[in-house]
Amino acid sequence: MLLLLLLLLLLLLLLLLLLLLLLLLLLLLLLLLLLLLLLLLHHHHHHRSQ
Repeated sequence: MLLLLLLLLLLLLLLLLLLLLLLLLLLLLLLLLLLLLLLLLHHHHHHRSQ
């Protein structure tokens, strides 16, 4: 019974870690996208000013 509980806890912890990793990856992707958008906008602006 105790072993089962421990296993369940470990599984839960692993799931939580996976979720956190996924969230971090998503955040990184979002940041990259934002940076790209900013760069594009900046480039566009630069073009217009010339």
